[in-house]
Amino acid sequence: MPIAQPAPGLRPVRSPRGIPILGHTPQIPGTNPVAYFGELSKQFPEGLFSMDIAGQNNVFVYDPDLVAEVCDETRFGKPILPPLSHVRDYAGAGLFTAHDDEEVWGMAHRILMPAFSQRAMKSYFGQMLEIAQNLVGKWERRQGRLVKVTDDYTRLTLDTIALSGFGYRFDSFRDEELHPFLTALLHALVESMRRSQELPVMTKLRKTGDKTYRENIQLMRELVETVIKERRQGRIIEVKAAGVCLSDLHLIDGILVPLYPNARDAVTIGHEVSGVIHALGPGLRRGLTVGTRVILEAGQSCEQCADCARRRPCTQVHTRGIDYDGGWAQYAIAREDTLVPIPDKLPFDQAAIIPDAVSTSYAAVVATAGVRPAQAVGVWGVGGVGAHSLRVARLVGAAPIIAVDPLPGARERALGFGADIALDPATEDFADQVRAATAGRGLDFAFDCAGVAAVREQAAAVLGLNGALILVGITPKPLTLSEGLTFNYMGKQIRGHYGGTPGSVSELVRLASNGRLDLAPSISDHIPLADAAEAIHRLEHKIGDPIRLILVP
Repeated sequence: MPIAQPAPGLRPVRSPRGIPILGHTPQIPGTNPVAYFGELSKQFPEGLFSMDIAGQNNVFVYDPDLVAEVCDETRFGKPILPPLSHVRDYAGAGLFTAHDDEEVWGMAHRILMPAFSQRAMKSYFGQMLEIAQNLVGKWERRQGRLVKVTDDYTRLTLDTIALSGFGYRFDSFRDEELHPFLTALLHALVESMRRSQELPVMTKLRKTGDKTYRENIQLMRELVETVIKERRQGRIIEVKAAGVCLSDLHLIDGILVPLYPNARDAVTIGHEVSGVIHALGPGLRRGLTVGTRVILEAGQSCEQCADCARRRPCTQVHTRGIDYDGGWAQYAIAREDTLVPIPDKLPFDQAAIIPDAVSTSYAAVVATAGVRPAQAVGVWGVGGVGAHSLRVARLVGAAPIIAVDPLPGARERALGFGADIALDPATEDFADQVRAATAGRGLDFAFDCAGVAAVREQAAAVLGLNGALILVGITPKPLTLSEGLTFNYMGKQIRGHYGGTPGSVSELVRLASNGRLDLAPSISDHIPLADAAEAIHRLEHKIGDPIRLILVP
């Protein structure tokens, strides 16, 4: 095609030899075109070259400095050319397919950025591991026979994205045939590439191919709508055990109120629940059957906010037993995506406390704080959440671990749960003892598991350089801190925390089931569900200083 005359001092971008009229389109192989472009680039040491593809002059840039230059949004735009212009047919105006002047581009960016944050990526590990184990399991079953490695890696990629990003299982390693959605997606991608490599008139002549293309797009859209609809369906769970938490007490006495104005005025309490599936709702896909032993996660996405509509992480997660009915009952209703299967060897009472008492502590230590081996940790308040924070800190290798509690019994218990030192916060030389235990460095992380202002003051004062105060205990009272210049000078931080991460419950089930985390010492007593008032009384007045009381229907 004709090339415009360059400005003085500039020269045209070079091209490989093409075919008259047809340009370079016939030279591009139908399989592995990326490798072809990589080899072609070796002929152009200047770092870029151009090609006439289907009547369009395309410039390929591969030199790192030139790539950085063309990524400057103030100087260059983002044209949507084939094959991406064809991908718009089924992907819509997303991050890679929206034009610069489309607001959807900004929406796509805001949707995806939180999902690729460091904290979000950490939370995907459990799902990624599950799919990887499915792949290894398939290869083990096919021992001695040929396996299609590239095909299985495609399944690995798509299954991982689906489970991590959307909580949907394609189960591609269970059957030889791909899930219909994946088959439709792959065919649509191939068709998009083909359309980018042929003249538009050829695309119009392939009427059968176009019909198949449209059918695949419709199939994908129908499945997406089905997934959204099914997430609103549920299962009936026969409750076997339910934990009694301080949050339940605060909900009863009015200190804790639902976060969302549309929440019901009255709910069944209980967010730490385990049981068995008693009955199934319609249109369920995970394959869980009646009798399956499960944990009910302590929260679920609202499915009504703008974030849920855009399939991004929900920022208005509703809590079981606070914003909707919980598990202090003989039966409970649970949405399918909130159920986590548990093995027979994990007792119901230990499983029940995982969604909050253990999961909250686990996420606070591993995700919000990101505690690493040999970092100094202090835990204020050795109740249910505090005791498990000690256990998890020990599990990840924190050292030293300092427990702080005014009750002698709680301090003694803390030593059995993994603390190296247990201190009374009222001791006059408290700060000196912390400095001595940390060789003068102070704490790397201080966990407030009590939700008390005096705790925050004391904990912040003994933080070391770049230390962080993690607010695990909840309170409706304003957050105040009196420390002045030293807080800034030493780079101290305050981080809020609430609940667990999306993958924490599944990870803790594996840890507990494989003997890495013994939760039996956390169960203080079993109480009949009919005597729930007695359980609340014992917790409120710290009778027996319980970690977790379990209600049994």
